[in-house]
Amino acid sequence: MRAEFADGADPMRLQDEIGDVLFVMVNLARHAGVDFSRALRHANGKFERRFRLMEQLAAAEGGAFSERNLIEQEQLWQRAKAQEPKA
Repeated sequence: MRAEFADGADPMRLQDEIGDVLFVMVNLARHAGVDFSRALRHANGKFERRFRLMEQLAAAEGGAFSERNLIEQEQLWQRAKAQEPKA
């Protein structure tokens, strides 16, 4: 993947490589006894919760999330992540 990105691969080549990575991940989940679709839904839910919290934190500080630079957005992400209950 790194080589493809570094070489400026065309979108179809990247699609092929990303598809291979996804296939490997699904196979890994299968071998681990993990339902990959459930794991993906869980990850999506976790991302959405954190992202919504990031937006709330930004608004509480007097601004929109979209107005923040990448460093500030990363700081908001880390704060949101830290506020989630530990599993």
